[in-house]
Amino acid sequence: MANRLFGTDGIRGQAGIYPLDASTIQTATEAAAARAAARLPGRPFLVARDTRASGLWITRQVAAALERAGVPLLDAGVLPTPAAAGLILDLGCCGGLVISASHNPAEDNGLKFFTDRGFKLSTAEEAAIAVRVGERPVPARTADETPLVDGGGRFHVAPDLLGRYVAGLLNRCPLDGLPPTTRVVIDCAHGASTPAVLALVDCVAFRLHAICAEPDGFNINRDCGATRPERVAAAVVAARADLGFALDGDGDRIIACDAAGRILDGDALLYVFADHLRSRGQLFGQTVVGTVMTNLGLETALAGWGIRLERTPVGDRHIQARMLDGALVLGGEPSGHLILQSPAMTGDGLLAGLFLLHILAVTRRPLADLLAGYQPYPSRVFNLRADRKPPLESLPPVRALDALLARNGGRTVIRYSGTEPLLRVMVEARELGSLQSELDALLEELKELVQPGNSTAAGK
Repeated sequence: MANRLFGTDGIRGQAGIYPLDASTIQTATEAAAARAAARLPGRPFLVARDTRASGLWITRQVAAALERAGVPLLDAGVLPTPAAAGLILDLGCCGGLVISASHNPAEDNGLKFFTDRGFKLSTAEEAAIAVRVGERPVPARTADETPLVDGGGRFHVAPDLLGRYVAGLLNRCPLDGLPPTTRVVIDCAHGASTPAVLALVDCVAFRLHAICAEPDGFNINRDCGATRPERVAAAVVAARADLGFALDGDGDRIIACDAAGRILDGDALLYVFADHLRSRGQLFGQTVVGTVMTNLGLETALAGWGIRLERTPVGDRHIQARMLDGALVLGGEPSGHLILQSPAMTGDGLLAGLFLLHILAVTRRPLADLLAGYQPYPSRVFNLRADRKPPLESLPPVRALDALLARNGGRTVIRYSGTEPLLRVMVEARELGSLQSELDALLEELKELVQPGNSTAAGK
């Protein structure tokens, strides 16, 4: 049976509507918790969430399911996804769940399940839960399933767990040697990292300024965060700061910018991290794990140091799995999911940001110097609304795009999103600008196939 319940990163949708209706939430949670408790009976099941108002309603559904399954609930409150993943392992929980839709708008939410080791579930484990839920007809939304979203602004935080997470970050990334005059701006995306960033403000010796740190339940990711890094870039320039970080709603990804407001994606940060670890003999296997979206410029730059880039499908779960299989220490995506070897091995935006500051502190080199050898290939990503999803191999414009880029020393990555109704088209080449007219014509053909009768789509 096909697994249509889980997408690229857990279960996502709108609270109260399948697959986030009360029945599906409870059945999926009960199935996941029962499997976890069978391995580690008597252990608690950790539940955390981001700042979406619908998270309160979903938490109630989860709590009811855990009570039915006889599994103790450990309510961690608002915590970044990586904090929850690490605490599951640290506290000896049988498993866990983060209620979040990551970078999606506030009206969306989701369920991300974790094993007792703090890893996201495997495809097989997700499929087993999907079977338990059953591929039944989509339930109708009823009045008693309508989620209560009256909790905006009331965010329970477990101070002991938050403090444990923040202390762990600072222990992993010592910042001795960073000038106290250093100014850093962090965009919290009004999300789950907000309490942690505000706690960091009081712990560090340099000047740390938090923006977009006033969640009300409905403003998460709105014109801010990792999907809108120009917001933090403008703030850095205005404040004459040295560096800026933009997190996403659940804190598992980061986009940075330098003092001039130049945006640095996950590939740029991977370049700096790989060089630092290589120079200290800590890049085990001389391999960095990326995805099919990783820029060819990074692959070329790493090859110059004798470092191999290994690509996986899109999704930090695939990166994590490959790193575990190969005992590798570094991986990430251009979108800012960066994984540094740790017991839980999950993307952590704050950890990546502090690691960059740690590198600046120990090398005493300017960021521009650290990035000097990296030249990304020009690339563009087009997000085409997909009203229907015919097999990509059946579409002539897809084959034509692949051939066009291959002839010009570039490549394409064309895939349907696992979290949104979109067809994502990525193209990159050294001389991409010269191909624009041909690209435009082929994209128009492609739009007509996924948006019948509508030739308008968004590109970015």
